[in-house]
Amino acid sequence: GAIVGTADNFDPASTAVPEHRNDNGQMAGTESINQNIYYGVYWNSAGQAFGLPPLAGFDPFYGSRHTKAHGINNLGQIAGAGKEGAPNYYLHAVLWQNKDSPPQDLGFLGKGAYVDYSEALGVNDLSHVVGNGALGTATRGFLWRAGHMIDLGALSGQVVSEAYAINNNGLIVGKSNLYPVIWKYDVANSSSTPVIQQLPIPSGFFAAQPTAVNDSGDV
Repeated sequence: GAIVGTADNFDPASTAVPEHRNDNGQMAGTESINQNIYYGVYWNSAGQAFGLPPLAGFDPFYGSRHTKAHGINNLGQIAGAGKEGAPNYYLHAVLWQNKDSPPQDLGFLGKGAYVDYSEALGVNDLSHVVGNGALGTATRGFLWRAGHMIDLGALSGQVVSEAYAINNNGLIVGKSNLYPVIWKYDVANSSSTPVIQQLPIPSGFFAAQPTAVNDSGDV
């Protein structure tokens, strides 16, 4: 389809890859120029591509080339990440309300031992966001809702976790170390704590990584 954007925020010679599609045919994904330069991209239902705005307040030349888009809900909200400017260049989890709005900074779980980091991977139609962040030396999955980011924790005896997708009924999928997991929480209760549960792994496999979940709870 046609590609739309400006020289400041989008590469017309895009080889961007859609990562997620909503029920309306809108898509989100990322154009990777190299390991250090990437653009978050939104496609409308007609297939037109748009570069997403950078975090507000950061150097526009730098910021516009350092956004990532991963998930999109049926409202057209897009979950991803944006880098801040000098001197730290930290990657922040962000939520775009639409392709034209500056992204909302979702913050961090805490301090990372090596670098402060968070990245949003999925968003449901309630504007609840999941993704990953640095906490000390570990990576942990997070759930963000109503302005608060909470640590999803890990399986008993494990340290790390990652969250990849979320449905509209309070089911989050991801992994803890090598093990596939789900978290369940009450979408109607803003103080509900997600409870982790390990999923079985097929015979002969030693690891599995869930990356999507539908509203029926299929993973």
